Amino acid sequence: MLVGRSGERAEIRAALDEARSGRGRAVVLRGPPGIGKTALLEDAVRDAEAFRVLRTRSTESEAGLAFAGLSDLVAPVLECLPAVPTPQRAALRAALALGPPAAPDRFAAYSAALSLIGAVAADSPVLIVLDDAHWLDAPTREALVFCARRIEDEPIAILAASRELAPERIDVPGVAELILAPLAPPADGELLQAATAGAPLAPAVAREVLAVAAGNPLAIVELPRAMSGDERAGRAALPRPLRAGEAIAGAYRRRIEGLAPGPRSALTAAAVSVDGALGPLTSALGELGLARDDLVAAEEAGFLALEDERAMLRHPVLRPVLLELSAPAERRAAHRAIAAVLDPERDLEQRAWHLAEAAVGPDPDVAEALEGAAARAAGRTGYAAAAALFERAAAFSEPPERAGGDLLASAQMWFAAGDPPRAAAVVERLWEAGPAGALRTETAHLRGFLTMLSSRSDEAFSLLVREARRARPRDPARAAQMLCDAGLTRAMAGRCREALRCMQEAASYLPAGQPPQLLGSFAAALTLSGRGREARPLFARIEGYLEAVEPLSPEGQTVV
Repeated sequence: MLVGRSGERAEIRAALDEARSGRGRAVVLRGPPGIGKTALLEDAVRDAEAFRVLRTRSTESEAGLAFAGLSDLVAPVLECLPAVPTPQRAALRAALALGPPAAPDRFAAYSAALSLIGAVAADSPVLIVLDDAHWLDAPTREALVFCARRIEDEPIAILAASRELAPERIDVPGVAELILAPLAPPADGELLQAATAGAPLAPAVAREVLAVAAGNPLAIVELPRAMSGDERAGRAALPRPLRAGEAIAGAYRRRIEGLAPGPRSALTAAAVSVDGALGPLTSALGELGLARDDLVAAEEAGFLALEDERAMLRHPVLRPVLLELSAPAERRAAHRAIAAVLDPERDLEQRAWHLAEAAVGPDPDVAEALEGAAARAAGRTGYAAAAALFERAAAFSEPPERAGGDLLASAQMWFAAGDPPRAAAVVERLWEAGPAGALRTETAHLRGFLTMLSSRSDEAFSLLVREARRARPRDPARAAQMLCDAGLTRAMAGRCREALRCMQEAASYLPAGQPPQLLGSFAAALTLSGRGREARPLFARIEGYLEAVEPLSPEGQTVV
């Protein structure tokens, strides 16, 4: 039941009306758990007559899976892909793991998503619904922000619901933002009366529930459910302290504890599932000696909804409560069962995540699965997801050299994802472990580059020159690149002649077949030193190379 939201509903209906008339709008609903965001989204879907509705509900466990949200969102309209320009179509298919890897250009994938949605909107207005948007994976969030900025002249409406204090905010200039306030009297009383119509509360108990709930609709509905008959009638004192957040969790906790073992274990499996997809989840229940009927029983008890081939928990607070009540061995068994039924190729990233959750201590098979998933995510320009996967692989890797390689790859991916501070933190962790050989050289190179970006150019220069000369006998190409970056620190400080000397030393390491990065640095140093005429042929030689490098790739971000 939706009460007391006339202002918010009017704003949302206005967005739908504008979309019907060909003027796209996006609206973000913000508020704490239980405030009614999902109820408003469902109300909007009911009002969206003649709209094609595309929707996704994100989960915390999916936040690290590249393009997971976008994949769910556009899956029902992939038949419109032929209407998307060929280069964009290839990029989107690669991003969604529907086709072979393409040139790593995430903006081509974002443009393709916009073109695909636009193709759908050519037949009917489109409503995009994003619930729990604070858990969207980074590439999906970037793609949808890209789209939201470009729908002004399209029959498209975007509605997103996000927590008020989310770890990732959806801030887009020009997008309407609705902060949901608590329900005020008399709306809160109306909701309580409707929620307890079958077993009314004593007036004093009703007043206390409303005071504790403080206008939170979920608390208004759930607090009475946790009470005994005597408590509801006012014949027994209510538990103390009675606070909304704790009371909601406590209400769910007591109800879960009253479930039969089968439905309760099925709920635990649903809680650890990445996306609640019924196919894999039902198969996993079989691995655990359970059945789909156990999920149905959990649905009848009001804990989840079985719809659109998914098992969706009724509220985010249920997941932590379920995980808290289950034993570690039970959770690991559920993860192991889900991993066992997932396709090792199609579901590579999800399977690797479940294997990691099921493992205890170093496990080379788990490390290999995580590394493979990270490589796929990187190939789809999901650099943040790849970084997290590589970092996690290091925890399961043996020997130390392999773990170090995973950490280095993680740092490189964080850098490519546009998060140098996170990359630097991982590099420092690796550097403190004392890497040797080629791993030390690569680590020192990235460490020096990140140090330079943090405005400590003298420190970066000393590190890069020292480690370049140390690496020269073993890896002259890498050593030359390190000297190029050392020269860049001098150029940034206005010491162009020193920069040119670094480039000349780098060139002496590779007398033949100089790589494009070195040529570019050399040409830049010549130009800054007033020798532009000598630089022109070098720039001409690297022009084709620069056109082929994706700017946001690890390589692209280190090209001078």
